Amino acid sequence: MLPIDRQRVLMEFIVGTVTGYLFGCFIGGDTEGVHGRIHFEWFIRATGLHLHHWLIFLLILIVHMLVYDEWNPYVDGFLTGGIIHGLTYRDWYRVIV
Repeated sequence: MLPIDRQRVLMEFIVGTVTGYLFGCFIGGDTEGVHGRIHFEWFIRATGLHLHHWLIFLLILIVHMLVYDEWNPYVDGFLTGGIIHGLTYRDWYRVIV
């Protein structure tokens, strides 16, 4: 059995992960190729760059880990849940459109 502090941290991480996954469901498109509620696309001539929400969450997670000394299990879980959700799409790797 885990000590009380570790149980609390684990529960916060799990709650954050589930919340982040559900948030990803809310902001993501219904299927692959469909724009979600929030999407970032930039075009330079005919080439487009699409930042998927999982990539945005990953960048925020990296910055969060570099900036803050203490680990925040809920925030890190939330961002991890958003990343997991984004990787469930079949086109998760398509950044250039």
